[in-house]
Parts: sequence; structure tokens; C-alpha cells
Amino acid sequence: MKYLALIILMLCVTSTYAQKLTGIVKIQHETESPYLRGASITIRYGEKELKTQTDEKGRFIADLEDSSGQVYIDVLQDGYEVVNSEALVLNPAQAAEGTVYIFLAKTGEYAKQVQRYYSLAQQLVSRGMADTNLNRAYVPAERKRILEVVYREIGPISKRLARIERSQLSEMAQTAMEALEKADLSTALAALDDQKMADALKNSLQGTVRGEVYDAEAIELAREQSIFNYLLKARLSILNLNPKSAEAYYTRAVYEDQQSFDKMAEFSHFLLADEQLDKAGALCKKLASLTQNEWQDFVLNCMLAQMQLKQGQQNEAIKRLKHNYKAYFGMKVKLPAPYEDHLSWTFRELGKQYALHQQPDSALEVWKDATLLLEKATREFPQRYQNELAAHLKDLVELYQAQNMYKEALESCKRFNALYEGEKNSSLDAFRQYYLAQKLIADNYLYFGFADSARSLYLELEKMADQAAISDQERVGLLLELAKIHEQLFEPIKELVYLNKAEKLLSNVSIVHKEALQAILLMHKGVVFTRQYKLGMGQEYFLRFKQLADTAGLARALVSAGLEKMAENQLASRNYVALQASIKQLIPNENETALTKYARIPMGQNLLNLKAELYVAQNKFEKALEVLHILSTAYPESGDNLSFEQRQAMLRTFVNILRCSVRLGKWEEAQQALRQADILIDQYQPTTGLYIDWLNARTLFALYKGDYEKAKSWAYETIQKISAQQKEDPDILRGELLEASFYHIEALMRLDEYNAALAQLAAAQECWEGLYKDNPKVFIPEQAMIASLWADFYVYAQDYGKAEEQLFLSIDLLEEMNEKENSHFLVQLIEQYHQLAHLYVITQNREECLEALKKADQYNARFAGSSLLDQNQLLSYYWALARGMLKWGEYDIALDRLHVIAQIVEGLAEKEPAKYNQQLAEIYAYMAWCSLMQGEQVHAEAYIDASLVHETSDPAVEVKRAHVLLAVGRSAEAKKTYQYLLRQKIDGKSARDVCIDDFKAMEKVGIDQSLIKKAMNYLQ
Repeated sequence: MKYLALIILMLCVTSTYAQKLTGIVKIQHETESPYLRGASITIRYGEKELKTQTDEKGRFIADLEDSSGQVYIDVLQDGYEVVNSEALVLNPAQAAEGTVYIFLAKTGEYAKQVQRYYSLAQQLVSRGMADTNLNRAYVPAERKRILEVVYREIGPISKRLARIERSQLSEMAQTAMEALEKADLSTALAALDDQKMADALKNSLQGTVRGEVYDAEAIELAREQSIFNYLLKARLSILNLNPKSAEAYYTRAVYEDQQSFDKMAEFSHFLLADEQLDKAGALCKKLASLTQNEWQDFVLNCMLAQMQLKQGQQNEAIKRLKHNYKAYFGMKVKLPAPYEDHLSWTFRELGKQYALHQQPDSALEVWKDATLLLEKATREFPQRYQNELAAHLKDLVELYQAQNMYKEALESCKRFNALYEGEKNSSLDAFRQYYLAQKLIADNYLYFGFADSARSLYLELEKMADQAAISDQERVGLLLELAKIHEQLFEPIKELVYLNKAEKLLSNVSIVHKEALQAILLMHKGVVFTRQYKLGMGQEYFLRFKQLADTAGLARALVSAGLEKMAENQLASRNYVALQASIKQLIPNENETALTKYARIPMGQNLLNLKAELYVAQNKFEKALEVLHILSTAYPESGDNLSFEQRQAMLRTFVNILRCSVRLGKWEEAQQALRQADILIDQYQPTTGLYIDWLNARTLFALYKGDYEKAKSWAYETIQKISAQQKEDPDILRGELLEASFYHIEALMRLDEYNAALAQLAAAQECWEGLYKDNPKVFIPEQAMIASLWADFYVYAQDYGKAEEQLFLSIDLLEEMNEKENSHFLVQLIEQYHQLAHLYVITQNREECLEALKKADQYNARFAGSSLLDQNQLLSYYWALARGMLKWGEYDIALDRLHVIAQIVEGLAEKEPAKYNQQLAEIYAYMAWCSLMQGEQVHAEAYIDASLVHETSDPAVEVKRAHVLLAVGRSAEAKKTYQYLLRQKIDGKSARDVCIDDFKAMEKVGIDQSLIKKAMNYLQ
């Protein structure tokens, strides 16, 4: 059977079994001199290759020796390109005698023809969309579906129309084409009269043309023309927005020629576009029997993959897509023009499937090839492929962003922009596309945290909005993006300006997804007010958000984002029960595998940080570190390949690890976390709030390590940074300022700079009063802290009555909060009772001191974590308490406190033994003394040995050593020590007098009088 060039497959005959191949090379649309002379012909079959040229009739003849496989033809002629490339590959099955026709067009001419038909098709479709009668024929949903089908088909249709050789059409088809080119679709359709088409087909099947008997070749031509009439009317019916008629004409054409791969493939493509999967599947089965070369195999696999994806058979579809991807690079002839869309679709869809299956490297590799294909097609057919390339580049940007590849994402943004920049003023559509390109760049800046660059571009977009004729919905989105930029820049006043603009616009327009946009707006406002410590207003907006989100049926992602923000603000407002519920809703499964999965995604990283911060709020620092360790291992070694949000989450994680490690006394881990946080701060711009958190965390680290000069310097820096921010908005960072002030006061007091500390405390009091006024139920713990600091000042001023009064206030507040918040304030209570006991040691109030210690021990037993207390603060309290207990003869209590002191100092001495040498000598000497006074000589000797390991120059320590050495039978060592003490003084008294006081205490607990007499002899 012979196939005409005008219907794409222009094979009349070629028999590779016959030993001769004949071909004719013609110039498309040329009537006077249609044949191309002197064209270079290369014929390849098996491992053989023949070269020849066309004669004056455009003919070439080649003798093929035993060619039982496929035959490939290359045609080269300067200034020309092959139109019907499928004619260049021949199969053994096409064995009938005849001639292969190859049509060439002047270089660039075919592309112009495709572009002309594409523009014409768009014009006809647009006219049909506006046609009142057509609109009445369909309900809106059906009309939308039909438009989707039509727009999928007009590209391939335009290419098929551009390939038609007009001279070989039937008269009615020629008339139809002439009317079509005048954009007269109704006349074109009328020319292809159903009855006339049926009569022409009947005559050709009967072997007659106009009643006369013709030869076989003329009859075959008439039959092909008659079948093509149906194909042409099917295509025109699509442009007329009538897919039902198109299906009927396609069905007739395919029925009349069931051996044509091209006709059947065109019909299958249409059925897939029309979502008629069963009919498309049946046709594809028939196509499989007609597929006899590589490009036909490619086309069939592509259509089957489309069908399988629509049917949810992803794995089978991916196999076919992979096969096509690999096959493309081995094809010996390019895909015929009407099927070129299959090629770019294959590459894009395979990349999409790789991305969905978490194979980003494979997705990027395929999509890079897809980009090259689409860019080439866009250069040839800009109107046809420009928007498709733009859509692909947007997908590519999203994939690069997901892989945190900033440079590559920005490069794709710029390539998108270049598509429309030069023609932005040519039409409204072009300017709108340019606007979208600029927005894509701005979004990319925002995604990777370049807030200043994003702001500049978004402000330009705001000016361009009217000219681009963006919708109200897009305008609201733009305003929300501007608000988000100012959130990153920590400019809440400007953020509120844009949120208010968006709110006003939303209240005055009726748009799709209005409830969703309102919900986003409420969520943002809740964040702003909470960050300003207007917690009541923040909670109000979040409650409104949740109500609207529930009723509006928002997407899960939006609800999750909203709950995530709500959870953050519940933490800020110390609503721990609600925070726990929010995290449980977002992370229902809390096993290690589930947490590891969450640690790999941006939203999960924020949620796990929140979960750790909830544990911190509950003083469960070990539990917090477990979560943080899972989270920290999910990050790369640096933040180079992370988005802005992920870099912030990474910094937040290490700041949280630092805080927890400090409270647990894990100094190496704390130091490592501080180094990681410092690197991130140096390399990447954090949000202002997170930067302040980092400053406060490292100040806390310095305080716990006893580096008070550094703590004072860092706390002062933090206060200055916050003060600079508060010049714009006095309400922001007030809680962080109060925390920094507390650290600053403590450092100053440790350095005995009481006047500076007093001034800072007055400022802290003023800051707290502002917070408490707005949020009276939230900032009670800070009131307790301030009362505790005032107590320290009154002790320094020796006004012990006021000091006691402030400590009682602090304890009452904390105990009330502790009952309400399920033991969240045990650490603070333990510290306060120690401070109160310390005060009673100073005032010599034995009974009250013992009662305060009893309360501290009760809370400590409930908490079972005294190591979480500030170790330097604990040392100070415990030394004072131990000395008080020793003075009052409470040796069991003193020994208990000395045990804690020994544990802390031994830990500190591991890295700096010289610094703590004398302290350890003193601690163990007093522990030995306490054991001796309780009759535990074995323990006393063990402790005295531990003391003697360390050198001391303190005579008070030597006194206790001498007593214990004598009591455990080491008289020689005791005598030597006593004789040394004869020349020493302790607190203005002679060491001998101090020893005599100790002997009196020893008599009271029943120590042998002979030992005391022996000691007195040594002191003579």
C-alpha cells in the first residue's frame, strides 16, 4: 500500500527483499520544478553503506544485496530539510513494489508553516470559546474538559497540517484547506460534506474514479485521498470544539485503513487526550501489531505510559518511560514532527516520576535533557513551545529548590525570564509572562533567604501588577509574600502594613479560595502579635485561623503549616498542654524511625525543634537531646545546600543542643554545638530572633562555665542588639531582652559590680512590668526571678529582712506555677530554697535553715536531677550551707552537701586540675572531718587520702587533716601537721586556738580523750 506525503507517511513501496530500492525526492509545495536534482543520498542496511545522488527527476536507485533488516536513508541538500522523516526508515514488512517519496522544504520554511497553522488554530479556538451557540451546547465543566482536549491537540494538528502536500489532495480537501487558511472554519467543514466524502470513498473501493475505471495506482491514490478527507474533518472538528464529531471521523478513517500506524497513532493520541482510556487501550493493542521500527516503538510506549499513569500503574509506566529515554539516544532516525511532543513529554514525565520517588539526581539528569529539547523546539516554533518551556523551567526551579541548589535554581529562573524579557511590551500576555518570570526570581530569592534582593524585586512587582492585569487572588498572594519578606527581615511594622492591605483587599473581593487566603492571613497576624509578646491578640488570631481552616476544608499542608506556627506561639505563651496536642497531631508516631523521617524534611525539622523545646520547658533535657541528636544527624556538614528555612532550622537545632548540654553539664557537647552555631552565624544570615537566641545561649554557656567576664560582654552585646531593633518597634524581643538582662545581672554580681548590676536590675524590672501588664498569666516566673535577684542585693546590703521577704515572694510564685504547670518549675524552686537556706546561714537561724534545706531536698527528690542546676550557683550555695552545718554540728547534712560539691568540682577539674587543686583538698578534708565526727573512721581515712592527693596552703584545711590523721592511727603524719600549724593563723586566731575549739566538738561526739591529749602535746 502506498502512503501519501500529505498525510505524513509518504511510503508508496519499498521492498528490502527486492534487490532494488527506488526513491524520489521532491520539494514540498513546488509545482513548476518539484524535483530536487543532485541531493546526496546515503543508504545504510546491516553493516553496508551505499552513496548516490538524485537525477533530474529527483530519483535515486540503489541495488541492495540481501537486505533482510531495516534500511536507513539520509538525504542532504544545502538549504533544505526533510519534512517526512519517517520515510527515511524502511522495514522488511513493507515489501510491495513501488517508490519511497521523500519531501524536502527550504530550511526554516516548515517551521514557519507550523507556526502559521498554530496561530490560526489558536485564533479559531478562541473564536469558538466566544461563540454563544457553542457555549450553550456545553455545561461549564464539560466546556472546560473540551478545551483541555483541544489545547493538547492543536500542536500536533498544526504540524500535520504543515506537512500536507496540497497538489495531492482531493478537490473537496483543497477547498477546505483554502477556507481554513482564511480562518473560515464553517466553510472548511462544509466543503468536507459527509455525503460527498462517502461517495468518493465508495467509488475508490469499487475501483472507479468519476465512473471511469483507472489503473491500480490511480485507484490507490483516490482511496488515500478519500480516507484523508475523514482525517482532515476530524482535525477541523477539534478546532471547532467538537470532539464527539472528531471521534466519529477518526473512527471511519482508521476503519478504512487498519494497516496505517500513523492514522491509528493519531486517533489514539486524541482518545488519550479525551480521557477515553478503554478505547485508547484497544487501539494501542492494534498499534502493537503494526509497530515495526524504533520510532514507532517509541510512540507506542509513550502512549501506553500515559495511559498507565492515568490508571495509577506508576511502576509499569516508569519502565516504559525508562525504555523510551534509553531508546531515544540510540535511534538512527529522528522522531517524525507530529510525535516530537511525545519526546519532551517522556523526558519531563520521567523526571517527575523520579522526583516523586525521591530520586532527585536521576530527575535532574532527565530534566536537563528535556530542557535542551524544549529550548531547541522553542527556537524553531516559539509560539508553540514557549509557554511549555516556561512551565518546565518552573518545575525545574522547584526541583532545584527542593535539592537546595540555589545557583542552578536561579539560572533556570533567568532562563524563564529570558523567554519574555525581549517581548514584554508586545502584548498583555507577553507582559504577564514577564511578570511571572520576575516573580519566579523573587520567589527564589525568598526561598534561599536573600530577603533584601527579594524585597526589591517584589516592590517592583507591586508596581507592575496593574499592567500585568493580575487577578485579585494573585494580588493578595503578592501582598502576603511581601509580608513574609518583612518577617524574614524582622520588620513587624512593615509586615503588618502588607497584612492589613491584604486583609482589606480580601474583604472587598470575591475570589476562589478566599477562605484559604483569609486563613493564611490570620495565621501570619497571629505570628506577628505573638512575636511582639502581645500573646492575647496572637492567640485570638490563631483561634480564628483554626476555626476558618476547619470550615474552609483547607489542604493538609496549609493546616500543618498553621498548626506548626500555632505550636511555636503556644511555646512562646507557655501553653504546654496545647503545644503537646499540636505536636501530637503533626507527629502522631514518635518512634525513632518516624522522627528520623521527619528530620529529613523542612517542616519536620521545625517540628522536632519544637518538640525538643517542649521537653526543655518541662526540664526534660535528656529527652530533648535525644530528639535533637536525631535532628542534627539529618543535616549536611555545612548549610551550603540548604534552603533559608532549613539553615534556620539547623542553627536552631545547635542552639537548642547548646542550651540542653549546658544544663546537663555536658561541656564537650556544648562546646561542639557552640562551634557549629558560630559557623552558621558567620556563613549565613539568620533571622533576628534566632540570632538573639544564639547570643543568649552562648551567654548562658559562659555563665555555667564560670567565665563571668565573657558572659557580661555577651549579655551586654545582646541587650544592645535588641535595643536597636526596639527603636522601630518597642514591643518586639521583650522576652529575649529580659533573659539577656538576667544573665547580665548575674555576671555583674559574680564580678562584684553591684552598682552596675543594680542599674540593670531596675531596667529588667521595667521590662518585666511591660510584659506582665500585657500577659499577666504568662510572665510570673520572670517575676519570681526578679524577686530572687532583689534578694541577692538585699543580702549584699545586709538588709536581711527584705531579702527574706523577696525570697518568700519568689517561692510562693513558683510553687503556685508549679502546681498549675505540672512540675515545670522544680529547678527554680530548688534554687530558691537553697538561696533561702544560705540566707539563714548568714543570719545564724539554724532551725529555719534546716527547714529550707528540707524543702529543697523534697523538691530535688521529685525532680531527681540536681545536676541540672547552675553548677556555679550550686557550688556557692552548698559551700555556704556546708560551713553552716559544720558550725552547728549537723555533720550528716554537711557531708551530703560536700558529696555534691565534690562531684561538681571533680568534673570541672578534669580539664583544669591546677585550678581546682586546692578546692579538692579542702572538700575532701571536710568530708573526712564529717565522717570522723559521725564515727565512720574507715570513710574518714579514705577521704583524708583523697585530700592529701591535692596540695593546699590553707591552714584551716591542715587543721582538719591533722585531726583525722591522728584519729585513724597515723600519728607521725598528724604530729608533723600539728607542728606546722603552731606558726599559722586562721581568720585572725591562732591555729592552736582553732584546734582547741575542734577538740571540744570532738569530746561532744565521744571521741577518745587520749587522742585529744596526744594532739595537745603535739601543739605545745
